Amino acid sequence: MNALNNMPDLEWLFLVGKGGVGKTTIACSLGIELSKLHDSVLIISTNSTYSLSDTFNQQFTHNPLKVEGYNNLYCMEYNIDNIDNNTYLVENTIAELGLINEIYQNIPGMRETVEYIYLLSSTLNMPYKIIIFDEAPKKHILQLCKHPIQLNKLMGKFKSTGLISIVKSILSIIVDLNNNTLEDILLQFNNIVTNVYNKLIDNNRTAFISVCTPEFNSVFETERFIQLLYKYEIESNIMFVNRVIEDDQLELGISLRRNQRKYIDIITKLYQEIGFNVVYIPYINFEVRKQKTLHTFANLLYETPK
Repeated sequence: MNALNNMPDLEWLFLVGKGGVGKTTIACSLGIELSKLHDSVLIISTNSTYSLSDTFNQQFTHNPLKVEGYNNLYCMEYNIDNIDNNTYLVENTIAELGLINEIYQNIPGMRETVEYIYLLSSTLNMPYKIIIFDEAPKKHILQLCKHPIQLNKLMGKFKSTGLISIVKSILSIIVDLNNNTLEDILLQFNNIVTNVYNKLIDNNRTAFISVCTPEFNSVFETERFIQLLYKYEIESNIMFVNRVIEDDQLELGISLRRNQRKYIDIITKLYQEIGFNVVYIPYINFEVRKQKTLHTFANLLYETPK
C-alpha cells in the first residue's frame, strides 16, 4: 500500500492472480484507502463470480455509481461475457447478425478482446483520478494491444469477401462509423489500441498488483502471469499474499502453516530479494463485506505478519 501511495501519477491499477484469492476484496479495500488521498476513485469489476455489489452490499450496474458513505468512491460492474447487455451492433440482416455471433463463438477471445479494449479505451476519458480493475487483461488482449496489425489484417480479409458490415459491427463498439471507409475504421481502431497499450506499459500511470495465497497453484499462476507481463513490456513489482496463517493461529493447522511457510520462502526468494514490495495479509475469521469489515481489512494492506 505504501508503494502505491508513492505513485502520484497513478491512474490505472490492475489486480493479477488466480481466481478466488481475494482480488475483488483487495480491490475494494484499495479503493477505500486511495480515496483518502485522491479526488476520485473508480473500481471496475469484470469478475462475474465475485461482485462489488456483494462486497459493498449495494447494487451496482455498468454505469459508475457512488458508493454509499463515501464522497469520492465509485463502482461499476461490467459483464464482458453477456453480449446481449451491450447494444453496439449496427443494423444488419438476420444472416449477418448470425455470422457475427458465429465469429464471436468460434474465434477464441474475440468478443472478450473487443469488449475489454472498449472498456479500457472508454476509461481514458473518464473523470476519475484512479481506476482500479479487479481483473487484469488476459494474454490475447495484451497480444492484440501490442500488435493491433494482426486484427487489422483479419478484418481486411472480410473486405475482400464483401462483408464490410460485419467488420463495422464488430468494431462499432469502439470506433466512430459515420460513413467512414474500412481503412478509416481500422486506422481509428489501431490508434485507440495503441493509446491503450501505451498507457498499460507506462509504469508511472499504471500498476499491476499480484495477488496470491501461499500455495502451489496460486504461486505458480502468479509467476506465470508476471512472466507474461514482462513479455509485453509491462512491469509488476507489488504483491499481496493473502490468507497467511500466523504463529498465533496454529489452531487452524500446524501442517497447513508449515506448507505455507514453504511457499512464503519461495515468494521471498523469487520476489522480495529482487525488490518486490510484498505485503502478507493474515488469515481472517470473518467475512469481508460492508464498510466496517472492509475498513478493518484495508488496514491489513499495510501490515506484514511476523
